[in-house]
Amino acid sequence: SPAGVRCLRNWVSECGENGVRWGDKCYYVDTSVLVTHAQAREFCSTKGARLLSITSQNESDFLSELLETLARDTVGLHTGGVRTQVFGDTFWLWQNSSTRPAPSLPFTLWWPGWNVTVGVQQNGNQRVTDEDVKNGDVMSEESVTQCILSDCAQKLHFVCETDKIDVGCIEDRGMTYAGTANITVDGEPCLPWKDPHVQPKIRDFTQTRGLTNNYCANPDGDDIPWCFTSIGRANFCDIPRCERKETHHEIVENVCPSHMFACASGGCIHQEWQCDGQKDCNDNSDEQECQDYSEEFTKLANHRLVGEEVEKWLYTLRVACAARCVQAKNFICMSFNYEQASETCILSKGNVGLSGGLVSSGGWEYHEMRKLVVNCSNMFVCGDGKCIDAAQNCDGRRDCKKGEDEMDCEDKVNFEVRLANGSDVHEGRVEVKAFRRWGGVCHDMWGELEGDVVCRQLGFSLGAREVLLNSHFGSSRGQYLMDDLNCQGNEASLAECDFGGWGVHDCQASEGAGVRCYKVGDECSREQWQCSNGRCIGLPYLCDTVDDCHDGSDEERGMCQAPLEVRLVDGKDMEEVARGEGELKKRQGRVEVRYLGIWGTVCDDDITLEEGHCCYLSTRPQTDTTDSVPPDGPLPESLPSTCGLREVDDNPTTSIVARVVSGHTPPPGAHPWMVAINLLTRTGPTQWCGGAVLGEEYVLTAGHCVFKYPATTYLLKIGDFNTHEEEEEEQEFRVSAVVLHPEYDKGPYLNNDIALLKVEKKNGRGIQFGRFVQPLCMVPSRWKYPPYLNCTVAGWGSLGVTLGYSKVLQSALLPILPEETCEADHVYGPARLTQGMYCAGHMEGGIDTCQGDSGGPMVCFVEGRYTAVGITSWGHGCARPNKPGVYTKLSRYIPWIYSNMR
Repeated sequence: SPAGVRCLRNWVSECGENGVRWGDKCYYVDTSVLVTHAQAREFCSTKGARLLSITSQNESDFLSELLETLARDTVGLHTGGVRTQVFGDTFWLWQNSSTRPAPSLPFTLWWPGWNVTVGVQQNGNQRVTDEDVKNGDVMSEESVTQCILSDCAQKLHFVCETDKIDVGCIEDRGMTYAGTANITVDGEPCLPWKDPHVQPKIRDFTQTRGLTNNYCANPDGDDIPWCFTSIGRANFCDIPRCERKETHHEIVENVCPSHMFACASGGCIHQEWQCDGQKDCNDNSDEQECQDYSEEFTKLANHRLVGEEVEKWLYTLRVACAARCVQAKNFICMSFNYEQASETCILSKGNVGLSGGLVSSGGWEYHEMRKLVVNCSNMFVCGDGKCIDAAQNCDGRRDCKKGEDEMDCEDKVNFEVRLANGSDVHEGRVEVKAFRRWGGVCHDMWGELEGDVVCRQLGFSLGAREVLLNSHFGSSRGQYLMDDLNCQGNEASLAECDFGGWGVHDCQASEGAGVRCYKVGDECSREQWQCSNGRCIGLPYLCDTVDDCHDGSDEERGMCQAPLEVRLVDGKDMEEVARGEGELKKRQGRVEVRYLGIWGTVCDDDITLEEGHCCYLSTRPQTDTTDSVPPDGPLPESLPSTCGLREVDDNPTTSIVARVVSGHTPPPGAHPWMVAINLLTRTGPTQWCGGAVLGEEYVLTAGHCVFKYPATTYLLKIGDFNTHEEEEEEQEFRVSAVVLHPEYDKGPYLNNDIALLKVEKKNGRGIQFGRFVQPLCMVPSRWKYPPYLNCTVAGWGSLGVTLGYSKVLQSALLPILPEETCEADHVYGPARLTQGMYCAGHMEGGIDTCQGDSGGPMVCFVEGRYTAVGITSWGHGCARPNKPGVYTKLSRYIPWIYSNMR
């Protein structure tokens, strides 16, 4: 019959990250350095350990196996075994051990690298070394060890040992664990629960009593005990599970609530703990007569489904995982991933055919419910297994995550592009032809990259000179065929760019896109600079960290870092030798300066003798000394003395709910800094954008929210929660001034998307603070935007692409994403995002900001205060997979904000 084995787990909490436990001991094999016996003993001592001592034959057998694995190539190891002589008799013993001395080695040691130390009365510098006696590859048991005297100073590796740390054990989920484990599964030490970095993260827990020292605990009902580590993240602890003891109880009458399971021995447990593979009732009655649902699933080894995970269960048997999926009540479970080694169960709301996401993953199993398997016959199958309708192939919308459904589509679509209604062939309204029909292109997300693609496709190799919005060349008669275009700039055809799908749009007739292309022989104007590739860009765009030339020449380091030069030209005086300097200088002439490689004349407005003298002096090397100021500059007086506080907490749900784009409804007052920006229309105020209170006079918002209309058009509602009701502390203000960033929308789409609104005071008073109205703190300019930090967004925007605006405030937690994720080709590409942008959200979609949420802040808990770190700016659709929201990175604009609030 086949044989099996079940290995004992090596618990990190008992022996540390590098220790190996056997019985009540932990062993540490060090093969990193060669040392003498005395050095080895000292090294072990400094680690709170001792040199190895063996107390039984079983221990000897285990260690021989261990060292054969960990130190196979080692010639010898220092241990605590010694030989000594007493009145002429020789004895062997193990130091730091209670075993009695013996005239011979007490245990049979067969590992070929054993070495024991001898204590010789006549010469303390000698010891006995065990050497192998081999017969081919087989060791002779009779002559396993041959002992010879050798120098104690010989350098070898060594083995230390300690007693196992008694950290206790956990039952079930460890809710009552009170042991001393203080290390995570990754070997990281736990932070004390009283640590100032930990306290803000557990302030909302209902069970914080008993959280002492830095011991692992389970205060929130998680799968097992956990703790926070020095990097600020929570991680599970590695604690042994208690041995199950068989007990027998008489069956007693037991009444439990409907949502609980009644144990036969008495007591109630949670219903979901029944048939979960773990004994929660003392008599194990919760695991009896359990149905096996495994046959209802297909199995694929070494694969897993990613992107659709909803619930994760640790230490769960496979049969219990299948039962959890079938019996799930809060969502439709279609499949689950299972890892046998860690007994990890992950339930998913999707399957391969519906959502894709199947990837190779060693050690994992993918189980799909048979009755929900998608029949992919006559359908288009994406590379990750997702099946889409055949009609979605070549429809312009990338339904496959990597866009396989929109590849090789030119012959089917018969795509063409043209410019209409321009003064010449190089400019006009952009129109495209697909499936034998002409239509316009909407200007949503229309920028230089898209214009470049159109111009090059039409034969204008230098690309777009200017992109134009708002139907500059008139409206297209037909409907829009393309919207939300997202080009990388290197496509050969506009059809290769990502967009919302043929004919899918939400645009008005006045939102047509236009372009003006560079012609051969075009010269740059006096206000422009010519790139190496022939393009012309405005002088203010030189050395601004944005590659406007698309060849990098406008950001060339040597030019951008060149020092300012001054010269005098066209003067009447002859050049003469300057006093004692041996250099030819002009004494008079027109003042010119060279900045960023360009010579230009200085205007004479407000020029005096003093400025002229300084210009002359600047032809010599000068040392400029100025007082040092903080990088953000002095704080404006209009900022309040306190910020980032609130009296009402927002506790968003942790489950992922499909189609809820803006998240959940928080309690009133949970976001007291939120501002509803309304647009005054003939029919009354209508929700337009969001904003954030910075002080009594200023509101922060996105530039694209307020660039189009005059300041008098906007109405600010502060302290609002339900837009259909007037709340207790709700305040309304008109706007006296709009401060738009001077380089708004320059370069990539919605670049520098930031603006300040100055409140028009009432009776000399601005915004009044209270329980439902509070200012936000501003992020420090040095803040690094840590990846995967969850932050909050809120707004009254659309609940979905096809749904209306919300009448009550919505909020959601979204993680900040790494730059490399946002700049991936299948997301937004490297050219779309500038240094003043970042993206955040769930790559699988489902939760996002949407239309009407623009201008609202992204708020993180920074240094103990709620802090604005970003502004909701733009995105490709709402809650679409691989299209997270894009936010203005506020840390880049702190000096601009402060300078305009003074």
